[in-house]
Amino acid sequence: MKNFWRFLTLIVLAVSSVSCNPTEEPVDKAPIKVLEGNVALEDKEFGMYYGNLGKDGLGVYSVVLSDAVCFRDGYGAPYLDSEGDMLVLEFKAPAQDSDAPIMIPEGTYVVDPTKSGASTINVANSYVKRLVGNMQYHYDLVSGSFVVGRNSEGGYDILTENLVIAKGSEQYSVQYSYNGNIMFEDWNKVAASLQTIEDDIIDMPFTEVSAAYYGNLFGYGTGNYVLNFSTAGFMEDETGTVPGIALVMNMFGELLPKDKEIFLAEGTYTVYPTFNSEEFSMLFGLNMDGMPFGTYLAQVDNKQRQSLEFIGNGTVEVSRESVDYNDIYTIKYDLVTPTRKAQGTWVGPLEFVNAATDAGRVILSTLDGDVECDMHRVETGRLIHVETLKTTPEPSQEVAEAWQLMLEPRMWTDEEKKLPWEERIEAWDPNGDIMILEFVVPLGSNGDIAPETNKEYSYQIQPNLSMDDPLYNVSVSKMGRPYDDIFYAPNWKDYTYMTGTDARRGFTWDGGFRGNWYLHYAEGTWQNMDEMAPAVKGTVKVTRLSEPTVASGGGRQAEFKFVWDLYDDAEASYNITGEWTGPVTVHTSGELQ
Repeated sequence: MKNFWRFLTLIVLAVSSVSCNPTEEPVDKAPIKVLEGNVALEDKEFGMYYGNLGKDGLGVYSVVLSDAVCFRDGYGAPYLDSEGDMLVLEFKAPAQDSDAPIMIPEGTYVVDPTKSGASTINVANSYVKRLVGNMQYHYDLVSGSFVVGRNSEGGYDILTENLVIAKGSEQYSVQYSYNGNIMFEDWNKVAASLQTIEDDIIDMPFTEVSAAYYGNLFGYGTGNYVLNFSTAGFMEDETGTVPGIALVMNMFGELLPKDKEIFLAEGTYTVYPTFNSEEFSMLFGLNMDGMPFGTYLAQVDNKQRQSLEFIGNGTVEVSRESVDYNDIYTIKYDLVTPTRKAQGTWVGPLEFVNAATDAGRVILSTLDGDVECDMHRVETGRLIHVETLKTTPEPSQEVAEAWQLMLEPRMWTDEEKKLPWEERIEAWDPNGDIMILEFVVPLGSNGDIAPETNKEYSYQIQPNLSMDDPLYNVSVSKMGRPYDDIFYAPNWKDYTYMTGTDARRGFTWDGGFRGNWYLHYAEGTWQNMDEMAPAVKGTVKVTRLSEPTVASGGGRQAEFKFVWDLYDDAEASYNITGEWTGPVTVHTSGELQ
């Protein structure tokens, strides 16, 4: 991992070399100064407490001690800026309570590469650096110990006992001492602010965790589990300015019987690059019309740069054990985005919120009442070809086309993006009500959802069935997508709703919203969706008000009017109404890249 250090500038006492005469040592070696007596030490008030970093109940206390000037580079690694010795030390002791002042416990800390428990120096992350002239030398810790005590002023007395360091085959007996205070920062609180959007996310201390169980959300007979890990205070920030990191895992496991206690099964969960809802698989990260979904990373760094990265492969290992009658999970993850890694281990309890429905079908709507859409932020619409419907089995026959219209507020202009966040939101809020309308039209229509000017076309959600109608389960899968069997070659013409004036029922497919949907993004945020609802009944009325013209960015453009009266898939079947008039650009096949 990339360690992030704050440093203590201290005075070091070094003693005699046991392997060579310093006056005869070549300049390409680092002679150890021979000094007698102790030297008074100074404290620059730097240090880092990593807490239970190894998930073994031990606290990790990292300090840098030096009789020279020390700084850290852009990666957080310490370096010497003047001649002298620098000790980088990692003390291991029992982890302390989160509310207690951070102090290295008194005692003797052994230097031994074969030992890694309490009261040891972690030699893997501890060393001595020496700068002589313009030459810097590295020494490993070989043996000996560090004795940590308290002085009368509440500070530290730190002395070495029989300390041996080595550079290659050369070994030296040395003595160092320190007297003073050491001020620690808490890695659990500051880690995210030290992490840039270019760094790998390694052993990040996620302090806030939520878990939800969505049951048979995708209709494939497996349970959907979502884990959300975040650094302190990140999820509560609505400004998008507080440094922090969130890691979301979307996992498929056992579909639990109704009223059974919710748990995540032990095993290895794998991220697949294509949709796979089998047990022990994970949904890859994707953008669902501006909203992150699946498995992904979200970050704001200390320069207020925002990063959203989708995870395309990797694994998560889950184990569970009972401790004092509580289930304690160990989540070990090794995940990859296109540019970064996310690796680490989290240990703790998971309290699952039961968000599953058990009505025989999946309810995707999050509405709790009727909605009258406010479309004043929508300036233009975009209509694109999304699918050609075909008969089954092979050889298939093309029978119709699906075209999707997106009505959403515009994004910020280049000039607006230069503004500070608060002024940017004041200038333009790219959120609010969004409608996705999808129409089934005849082959070769070229997106003519309203072929004649000033004529109203009424598109009815297909099929026009009650949610309780037996034909519902024949016509629509548990996700909401029409079964391919509908278009079985000998029979598809029997389905009279394929008339060219039909709107598609809302569903999710291949990582996106399909059919007719209502979405709402919370104002004053960065496309944070707080409401969603698929349309399963109702009508969309379409009128083209002008003759098409060639659009500046390609395709053709005309004025349209849309009026909708729709109902979602909730048990209460909430009503979604609204209208919008404005320019729509139609992108024919191959025009939109």
